[in-house]
Amino acid sequence: MAIKRLFSLTFFLLALLGAARAASVSGWVWQDQNTNGIQDAGEPGLPYIWVSVLDAADTSVTIAAVQTDPNGLYDFPVLPAGTYRLKFSNPGGLWQSGLNIGMDDAIDNDANVWGFTDAFTLSGNQALDFDAGFTTTPSGCFTPITISISNVVCHDNGTPNDPTDDTFSFDLTATGGTGPWGWDLPPSIMMVPYGQAYTFGPFPISGGSVTITINDHDNPFCTATVSVDPPPCSPNPSPTLDFDCSPPVLVNVVAGVNTSVVNYLPATATTTCPDGATTVTLVQGLPSGSEFPLGTTQVCYQAADNCGNVANCCFTVTVAAPPPCDVKVIGCIKYELLSITKDAEQNRTYRIRVTNNCNNKLIYTAFQVPDGVTALAPANGSVYTAPSGRQYEVRNPNFSPFYSVRFKSVGDSISNGESDIFQYTLPAQSDPLFIHVIVRLSPKIFYEAHLNTFDCVQTQELLTQSPEQAFGSDAVSDGLSVSAEELDREGAFAVFPNPASRLLYADLSAWNGQNVVLNLLNAQGQRIGQFIRQAGDAPEALELGVLPAGLYYLQALPGDGKMQTRTFVVGQ
Repeated sequence: MAIKRLFSLTFFLLALLGAARAASVSGWVWQDQNTNGIQDAGEPGLPYIWVSVLDAADTSVTIAAVQTDPNGLYDFPVLPAGTYRLKFSNPGGLWQSGLNIGMDDAIDNDANVWGFTDAFTLSGNQALDFDAGFTTTPSGCFTPITISISNVVCHDNGTPNDPTDDTFSFDLTATGGTGPWGWDLPPSIMMVPYGQAYTFGPFPISGGSVTITINDHDNPFCTATVSVDPPPCSPNPSPTLDFDCSPPVLVNVVAGVNTSVVNYLPATATTTCPDGATTVTLVQGLPSGSEFPLGTTQVCYQAADNCGNVANCCFTVTVAAPPPCDVKVIGCIKYELLSITKDAEQNRTYRIRVTNNCNNKLIYTAFQVPDGVTALAPANGSVYTAPSGRQYEVRNPNFSPFYSVRFKSVGDSISNGESDIFQYTLPAQSDPLFIHVIVRLSPKIFYEAHLNTFDCVQTQELLTQSPEQAFGSDAVSDGLSVSAEELDREGAFAVFPNPASRLLYADLSAWNGQNVVLNLLNAQGQRIGQFIRQAGDAPEALELGVLPAGLYYLQALPGDGKMQTRTFVVGQ
C-alpha cells in the first residue's frame, strides 16, 4: 500500500511539472533559392534575421524578439499563454516566398508577403513551429488589381460643328494591389493611391480606343489593362467646367521636426463657356507655400465660370516623420530614441529627445557609452547647441553616475513640457543594444531608463554638411571627417544634383562594367522604385517621376555585393 501511495504521489508531481512548463515557438528561416515556397535539400538558412513575437490584437506591441542563429534557426523557449503573430523582418533586397505552398506544412513558408504569420494561440506547454522563406525573385502577384472606368467625357474644343478635333477623357480608379504606395504608369505617373480616381486624356476621338496598362508600385508582377472606347459627341454640348487639383502630397521630415513648408501644384479650371473666364477659390486648408503641421491636412478649392457651372476638388497634404525607435517614460521625464545614422566610415550618430514635464529645471542629461570608448562628437569641453537654440556644456567622457557623454545646461533649461534633442557620434566598433540614460533635475532629482536600439533601422547618411556645422565649430573630435581620397578607396558613388527634381544622376564609375541594382527608398526606408544599370564611365540618368518634396535614399548593390547608400533631397 505504501508503494502504491508513493507511485500516485510521484505521478501527481510529474503531472504538475508538465502542466507548469511554458509554451514555446521555434522555427527556421531559409533562402528559397528556386522560389518554389518549399524547403528543398541544400537550401541554406538565413542568419541574423529578426523574428518578433507580436500581440495579435495590437501588432505594434512586441512581446519578444530574437535573431536567427548562423544556421537560420530561432527559438522562443518560454512564452506566456496568449494570442500572437510572428513578424519576420526582411533584411532588404528579398521577397517573401509563396504562402502555404504544397500539402506539408512542416516544409513550407508560413509568412505572408509582409512577413506576418496568421494569428495563433499558445496555451499550456504547447510548442509551435513557424518557418519563413525569402527569395531574390518576386513570386507573382498576390492581390490582383481591378480597374473601373467612369466619367467618359467628350470635348469638342469649342468647335461643335467640327468633329475632327474632338477629344475625350475618362477617370480610372484602381483597387486591390499589394502595398500602400498605389499604382504606376511609368515613367510619368507614379504612386496613385488605390481607390482614388485619376483622369486620363484628352485623346483624339479619331484615334479610336485607348488602352492603358498599370502596375502595382510595390510589385511589378501585379498589372491590369483596360481599353476605353471614345464616347459619341453631341453636336451642341452644354458648357462644361473642368477642374483639376494637385495630387496628394507626401512630405517626409526627419524625426523631431514638427512642421514643413509645402508647395503643391495650383488648382486649374478650364471652361467651354464662351468667355472662357473662371475663378478659383481656396475653401479649406492652407495655401501652397504654407507651413503645414505633422499629420494630414485636407485642402479644398472651388471653381466657377460665368455660365453658372461650379466644381470642387480636394486633396491631402501629409507631413510624415518616422516614429521614434524606442520611447521610455519615467515619472515626468520622457526619453525618445529618434534615429541612428551611419556615415561613410560606419560611425553611428544617435539622436535622443528628452522631454521634461516637471516644474523643476533640467540640470544635465547623460547617455551611456561603452566602457573605454570616447564619443567622436561632440568634443569634451565644447558647447552643444540643441535645435531649440539652448546650449549645453559637454563632458566626454563623463564618469559619474556611469560612463557616459554628459550635456549640462548653460543658462536656462527645459521644464514644464519643454524638450531638446541631443546627438552624439560613436566610432564604428560601438553598436550598443541599449542606452542607459539619466537626467538630473533641480535640486537633486534623478530619473533614469534604458532605451533599446534594436528596433532602429540604421540608415546611411551622405555628409551634406560638415561635422562643424552638425555639432558646432568647437565640438568635433579628430577622426569624424572623411577625405575624398578615403572615399575613392572605398569605391563610393555620388548622386547629383542635390536637391533633385524629376531627374537624378548617379556616378557608378567605381563599378565600371558591373551590373548595379539601385533601390530608391523613402525616408522610412521603404522601397518605392528600382533601377538596374550596367556601370560605365558616364553618370547614369535616373527618372524619378513626380515625387513629393522630402528626404530620399539611393541604395546601390553592385556585382561585388558591397552595398552603399546615398541621401538626397527632392526640392519643393
